[in-house]
Amino acid sequence: MPRPSTTFTPIVANNLDPGQKSSARSNLNQPNARTPRSCSSTNVPGSPDRSVNTENSNSSSMASRSMEGPAADKVNRQMDWLNQEWGGRNWLPEDVRRAQRNRDVDNPSAVVVDYLVKITKLAQQKNVPLADLWSDTSPHNDLRRGVMGGLNRPRLTGELAGLLYSGMKDKLGSDMDDTGDTDDDTGDMDDTGDIDNTGNIDASEACESSSDDEDIEAETPQASNAFKFASDRAIKDSINVNEEPQTPPKTTVKSDARNSTASSTPGLHAHALRDAFAPRTHSAPPQPSVAGHSYSDQCHATQNLKRKWEGDDSATEGPPATKHGRSAFIDAQKVHKQLTTNEKLSDDVLRFLTNFAVACHISGMDQSKVRVVDPLWFKIHGENGLPGAIQKLDRFNLCCFPIYHPIPKHWSLGVIHITPGRMTFNYHDSMPDLGRTRAVKSRFEKWARGCGFQHDLAFKHMACPRQRDLINCGVHVLACLRHELENEPCPPTLDPTEEKQSIIRLLKTVDEKIHSGHDLDVLREVKRLFVEKAQEKFFNELRNTTSASLDENCKAAEMRRDGILNELKSAEKDLNTLLVKDSTLIEARDRIIQSLDMGDIDPAANNFQLDHPKKLIGMSQKEDLDSTISDVGVLIRRSRWNVANTAKQALEQHRQDVMEQIKEAREEIKRKENELEQVQALVGRLAFTRQMKQDIEGFSLMGPEIFNSN
Repeated sequence: MPRPSTTFTPIVANNLDPGQKSSARSNLNQPNARTPRSCSSTNVPGSPDRSVNTENSNSSSMASRSMEGPAADKVNRQMDWLNQEWGGRNWLPEDVRRAQRNRDVDNPSAVVVDYLVKITKLAQQKNVPLADLWSDTSPHNDLRRGVMGGLNRPRLTGELAGLLYSGMKDKLGSDMDDTGDTDDDTGDMDDTGDIDNTGNIDASEACESSSDDEDIEAETPQASNAFKFASDRAIKDSINVNEEPQTPPKTTVKSDARNSTASSTPGLHAHALRDAFAPRTHSAPPQPSVAGHSYSDQCHATQNLKRKWEGDDSATEGPPATKHGRSAFIDAQKVHKQLTTNEKLSDDVLRFLTNFAVACHISGMDQSKVRVVDPLWFKIHGENGLPGAIQKLDRFNLCCFPIYHPIPKHWSLGVIHITPGRMTFNYHDSMPDLGRTRAVKSRFEKWARGCGFQHDLAFKHMACPRQRDLINCGVHVLACLRHELENEPCPPTLDPTEEKQSIIRLLKTVDEKIHSGHDLDVLREVKRLFVEKAQEKFFNELRNTTSASLDENCKAAEMRRDGILNELKSAEKDLNTLLVKDSTLIEARDRIIQSLDMGDIDPAANNFQLDHPKKLIGMSQKEDLDSTISDVGVLIRRSRWNVANTAKQALEQHRQDVMEQIKEAREEIKRKENELEQVQALVGRLAFTRQMKQDIEGFSLMGPEIFNSN
C-alpha cells in the first residue's frame, strides 16, 4: 500500500476539528497495514549455508529493484566493497535493516550506503576496529549510539548517517577528502523521512550563525593555564565515572518552543517546536538513549514537578513543525563542541542552554511562572508577519528568549517582565546598535497590540558587557540571562572563556531530576562526553609522559600550591585587620556623638545673633547678664554640635573606605580559594598519574617471569 504523501500527517491530524480526527487517525494507520514480508529468504533447515559471495549478489540484485543505471551500479559496488571489508553484512546489523522504512528492499538508501563507506574508511584510517562501531559497549560505538538515540530506533536515515559521519570526523580529527558525496536524489527518498519535504528550510539556513562563520574576522585566542584542567576535577571524572553529581536547589520551568516565521528546523529546535504545536496525545514518549533508569522510572521520579522543559498545553498558534529525527548523541556532540571550541552557538544549542540556564539560575519567583521561548520565535529582519501569539502569557511573570538577527549574524536577548497591567521588555545586546534596538522595540509593541494585550508597555535597553569579537554573542546572551534570573545587574566586562567553563561545570553537576524528555537525554550524553574527554586526556598524558617529567610537574604544582596557601593566609590576615578597623571606627563614632551631646540645638538655626532683642527695651543688669549667659550656652552647644557632626562625617568617610577595602579583600580571598582548589586538584591528579606510571614501569621491568610464578 502506498505511503502517505507527507511525513507530517500525525501532527496535522492533531490540528483537525474533532469531527475530522477519526478519518485522520485511519489514515495514520495506513503505513502499518502492509502485506507481510515473504519468508523465502529465511534459511530452511537442511539447506546449505550461503557464502559471502551469495550474499553480495543477492544484496546487489535487491538494490537494483529500486534504482537503475549508474546509480544502481555505484550502490552495488559500494555494498560489495562493504561486504568485503566487513566480512559480510555486518556493516548494517539485521535489527537496523529491519527498522528501515523501505522494507520492500533488503538494503538502505544510496545515501546511507555512501556514508557507511565513508565511515568505514574513516575507521580504517584511524585504526578503529569496524566491529566497535556497532558494539553496545565500545567507546567507539558511534553508529550504535546514534541509531539508538532517535525516536525511530534503530532506524538509520541518510540525514542521521551524515551527522554521524561529521561527528566522527570531529571526534577522530580526520583529514579525509569529502569530494564525491552522494547526491540526495540518488537515494530512496522514503528512507529520509526526517527531512522536511514541506518546503521549509533547514536550521543551518534559517540561522546561519549555526555554521557560517565567513564574517568572523579572527578567532578569539583561547586562555592558557597550566592548572585550568584541574578546576573541573578531571581526576575524579577519569577514575569515578559514576560519581553522584552535586544537587543544586530543585527548580522547574515551563518551557515553550515557538515556531519561526521563516523556517522549521530539525534537531533540538524541531523537537521543541513539535511538542509546542502538537496537542497532547497518548503516544509513547521517546526513551533515553543512554544506560540508566527506565523511562517509567524517570517519569515516576519527576511526576511531582510543577513544570517540565518540554510538552505543555500552552502552545503558540501556527502550523505544525518538522518531526524530530535527531538523536541525543548528535545534539550532545554539538553542545560539547560549541562549548569547548571557538564556535558560534547555533539556535538548537542555544535553546537547550537557555532552558538549562533558567532551570538552574531562577531565583526569587515561582518556577511555574517562567516561560522560555524558542530562539527563532522573535527573529528580526526578513520576517513574514509578527511572531506567533503565546497563549496564557499573562499568567506568567517572566518570558525570556534569544533574538536572532540575520543581518548581521548576531544573537541578542529579550526578557519580558509581566505584572498586572504592565509589560516591561528588558533588551540586552552585547553589540549595541540603534537601528537594531528600534527594530526590536517596534516589533515588540506591534506584537503585543496585535495579540490584544491591554498592558502598559515599557522598553528598557539594559547596560551589558561589550562583545569583543564576532563569535561569542550567544555566550553573552546566556550570561545576561543568568543575571536577569538572579535579579542582578550585568557586569561591565565578561570573559567568554570563563563563562563557558562555568556552564560546563554546571552541566557536569546539575541534578537531572529537573529535566525531562529529549533534553534529559542530551544532558546525559553531554555529561558522558565530558567524562570521555577527561579520560582520554588522562590516558594520553599517561602514555606520553615519563616519570621524571611527572616528578618535575608534581614539584612545581606543590610549590605553586604552597605559594597560594601563603597568599591566602596573608589575605585572610589583612581581612581580619580591616574588620577590626571597621569595628573601631563604628565605636569611635558612637562615643563622639554621645560625649558631644547636641542638646536642644536646632541644626537649621543659622540666624543666631549675640545682640539679644531685649537689650533694646532697657533690661536690668541682671537680666542682661542672664541673657548673655544663655547666649554663650547656645554658642557652646552649637560648637559641640558642629564638632560632633564634622567628626561623624570624617569617621563615616573613613569607614566607607575601609568597607571598600574589606570587599576587595573578600574577593581576593575568594580568588585565592578557587586557585587553591584548582592547584590541589592538579597536585592530586599528577600524583595519581605519577603513581600509575611508576606501577606500569615497575610491572614492565618484572618481565614475563611474573606469569611463571606459582
